Amino acid sequence: MPKLFLSVRITENFFTSEEINKIENELQSYNNKSDFLRKIIKIYLKLEKDSLLVNDSNYNLNHYNNELKELKNLIKENHKILQQLNLKELQLEPTNYKKTYKGEDQEIKTEKILGLLNQF
Repeated sequence: MPKLFLSVRITENFFTSEEINKIENELQSYNNKSDFLRKIIKIYLKLEKDSLLVNDSNYNLNHYNNELKELKNLIKENHKILQQLNLKELQLEPTNYKKTYKGEDQEIKTEKILGLLNQF
């Protein structure tokens, strides 16, 4: 297994005094400097991977189209229910509706929809 050794100088030539203080404080929470550097490298690699996905126009277009379709379906369904209520074809009684689902999945869907609506 290949090994890669890194040596880094944290000086004011490369970092501000404030950044150096933050680095020193962060280092105190680790057993050693190697653990700290490993974490930073993993974060960097994840950010690089995520930025590639963001820059991948096919991924963005497909993802956007899927969310847009989902939003359109929800709007159509909502409009249909509102029309039925206006025409009094649909009567809501306590037994006709379900309890409100309060879970993480519902919160995520709500945030997605609100995010899409904010784009318009």
